[in-house]
Amino acid sequence: MQDTKFTRELYSEFSIKSVAVQRAISCKGNSRTGYRELLVRNYENVCQP
Repeated sequence: MQDTKFTRELYSEFSIKSVAVQRAISCKGNSRTGYRELLVRNYENVCQP
C-alpha cells in the first residue's frame, strides 16, 4: 500500500516497514520512478540477522 500519512496513522498499531519499489508500467519510460510502499504486519520479526 502507498506510504502516506493516512495509511501510517491507520496502521499505527502494527509493525510497519517502508520499502522502495519500481513501477514498470508507464507509457513514458522516463516517468518510471521509484516509489515508497508499506509492508504492514501484525507481528514483530523475531528472526532478525
